[in-house]
Amino acid sequence: MIMETFSLAAVSLTISISLLIKRKKDPLHRSYALLCLILALAKFSLFFYGATGQEFWRMGHAAGIIALAPLLVAFSRRFVGDDEPMLPDRMIWYTAAAGVAVGIFVFLFMENKPLVQGLLLVYTCAALTWCFAALVRAVRAGEGIRRKRLRYVVIAVTVAALLSLSDGFRHLGFATPLLSEIALAVLVYFILIVIVYPKLPEFYEILARAVIIFVLILFVTGLFYAVVQAFGRGASLPAFNLILMASFMVVIFIDPVKLLLKRAASYLFFEGRAAFTSLFALEDEVEKEKAAFLEEMARGMAHEIRNPLGSIKG
Repeated sequence: MIMETFSLAAVSLTISISLLIKRKKDPLHRSYALLCLILALAKFSLFFYGATGQEFWRMGHAAGIIALAPLLVAFSRRFVGDDEPMLPDRMIWYTAAAGVAVGIFVFLFMENKPLVQGLLLVYTCAALTWCFAALVRAVRAGEGIRRKRLRYVVIAVTVAALLSLSDGFRHLGFATPLLSEIALAVLVYFILIVIVYPKLPEFYEILARAVIIFVLILFVTGLFYAVVQAFGRGASLPAFNLILMASFMVVIFIDPVKLLLKRAASYLFFEGRAAFTSLFALEDEVEKEKAAFLEEMARGMAHEIRNPLGSIKG
């Protein structure tokens, strides 16, 4: 479970950074970036608490979970629309006030772990249920592409919730895998695709992007195993799910890291546009520049020919 928690934290942090470093600041993107950032901090705190056992990290995890609810309400309000009656401005403040009360109670009774965990679970589930109900209501009232996008998110949230039930069955003594963190990581990334590409009209286009990422993850995993088998000299192979999670984080981290390096290179040294273009894409860039040059030249020639023809006609 520690590995899945770290993976969820890393994915959430990557999404937050990728949205915050964009030049075009969208209020919806900023809201989602802040939500993912707090989720990452909460999960990193849980990871370090499991690794070290220090109470400081447990308190950090509780604070992050408490802060998630009002941020979730604020993001849901921007996502479904400001006119949604279930998510007015005052709902954000009500949730924040409830979070302060829960936080005071949690830090007063921090030693009673079952009570604290139960209270945090009830508080978080109440916020999630309210936002989900507002999302379903918005689907019924929406139309066109907006309704499709909202419906896709409803389906994704429902699937993630059903997969997360495996954790409850595990605590009841059934031999089910722990899927809540993995399901939440996939859900967080799926919502990112929906809000970054708002004009995707069909579900298969979103699935196509997900399939491409999944194929890249499998390729990186297979490449790692091939290299270890060829040059490892009998070294023991790590668990498959560990390598799969590491490959997932590598694939997710590529674009934000490239963007950060490009920004740093343009500010400190040079423009660096071609330096971050794939070698296989350089030929396409050259062809695009040639096509743009020919288009501009043809436009100029047409203008030069049209003027004397107009004079002759006159």
